[in-house]
Amino acid sequence: MNKGFTLIELLVVVAIIGILAAVGVTAFQGFTESANLNATKSMHANIVKSIAAESKKCEVDDAAVPFNIAGKTCKTTGSMVTLTQVITELNANNKNPVNKEAAAIIASGTVGPGQIKIESSAGTVTIKSCAAKKTKGDSCPTAAGTSTDKTKEFTVSTVDANGFGDTSW
Repeated sequence: MNKGFTLIELLVVVAIIGILAAVGVTAFQGFTESANLNATKSMHANIVKSIAAESKKCEVDDAAVPFNIAGKTCKTTGSMVTLTQVITELNANNKNPVNKEAAAIIASGTVGPGQIKIESSAGTVTIKSCAAKKTKGDSCPTAAGTSTDKTKEFTVSTVDANGFGDTSW
């Protein structure tokens, strides 16, 4: 009498393992996409908070060093920090969760998935972001509340940057 498994029993086990693997991969992909969306939303909130905090620090102390950028101060003429320098600093410390090959999370043109754009005008900083579950190559809504697609969220926040003293902020 042979003690072993029949071919049918082995095929059933292999089929069950295949089905479980397919379900697991699909669930994992969904979790990853949700994490991408939440990571961008979190970075947006952190950038808003950090710019607001640094501006308030500059209102209190004119000689403060905003964003720890060496040689820059808040209001000392000739050494004031610029928006470009802040964007460079933020890009060095943040990565795009959707497009891993992208060098910058701070966009300079149209905001794409996982990107944030910082614009300034007369002491007000506007921060726009596109949090998306989808991968690179997708387009984002161009204004908050204009998309019916639940996989993308466009967020806009404004921050008072008068503390920096530079009118280009």
